[in-house]
Amino acid sequence: MTSWMRCAPRSSPRWTGTPTSVPRRSDVRSFYEEKGAGVLTLNLDDLARYEKPRILMAGDRKIGVVAVDYYASARQLEKLHDELASAGAESFVCLVPRLSCLASTDDFNVVIVTDDDQAEPGRGEGEGNAHIVYAPERGQVGVVLLTSLNVPSSKVYASL
Repeated sequence: MTSWMRCAPRSSPRWTGTPTSVPRRSDVRSFYEEKGAGVLTLNLDDLARYEKPRILMAGDRKIGVVAVDYYASARQLEKLHDELASAGAESFVCLVPRLSCLASTDDFNVVIVTDDDQAEPGRGEGEGNAHIVYAPERGQVGVVLLTSLNVPSSKVYASL
């Protein structure tokens, strides 16, 4: 069975209008649940709730989630990964305002960058072992899909 994870849209100072067909998070969630997927919703407007590593459930799958808003060395990231793994995490997600916060992305399946103004040229999807995703603009819904083998992919919905 495939596990799915969805991230909620972030605030964006650049967004100035109302799209004619804004997807609601609940619509996107229902779309994937109807396909038999486990769904996890993350609120990227409040990263503080994820500063302490936590286990969240997507169906029957345990997803380890942590937010890092400081420079974390490879050793610090390994400790965060180990803490999540010892709590039973099967997949590992890191939320960061910018990629430069991480010495390495190797300990995570997915890295979600919440401030795309900090996008770093030459870094993007598939860096090392991690699938790197930039959070969508306000009015869009981002989806990160993880197969049962932890193979990630991503998609942004502007409308359904």
